[in-house]
Amino acid sequence: LFVTGLLLVVHIALFAFRGRNLRAGLVATIVILLAGYFAASVFLETRSAEIFDLTQSNSWQARQEAHHEALRVIETNPLLGGFGYYLGDSKGYAHNILSAWAEYGLVGFLMFIGLMLYALGVSGKQVLFRSLCPPVWIIAFQFNLVALVLALTSEPILASVFPALGWGFTVQALRSERQGRASMPTNQP
Repeated sequence: LFVTGLLLVVHIALFAFRGRNLRAGLVATIVILLAGYFAASVFLETRSAEIFDLTQSNSWQARQEAHHEALRVIETNPLLGGFGYYLGDSKGYAHNILSAWAEYGLVGFLMFIGLMLYALGVSGKQVLFRSLCPPVWIIAFQFNLVALVLALTSEPILASVFPALGWGFTVQALRSERQGRASMPTNQP
């Protein structure tokens, strides 16, 4: 829910105020603000509203215990981690990027975060600095941004499809770029 809101804000910031889209950007901003205003009362009655008082959330308490267990695994075996540490009499797995370190060790963690940052950087560069950005780059950027935000805040690597989707769309976008350059005619005399 919160990442969807973030994507709306990012899209408005990146695309709605470019070039001739100023009027559409203003309309989109007003519509989203009005929708947020009218949906606030419904939101406050949902489980998502627990974010305003995490100390009272049972889910948050359980996640904190799992987080501390992952830190213990990392402290005990920082280089190799503890593959499957969350099985058995465990508190569960960390619901953030620490699950990569606890599960796969330091090298796996560095590879995971490196791939996430590389894919986000490559796709972000394309989206930010191209005036006409192909949709595959926009999709890659969205998945990579969502993957990073969820990895930092709420999703374990074992349950997340977003990193793989982001990496896959980034590779597809890079392949499309290379194929496009290869098929362009050269001006030879």
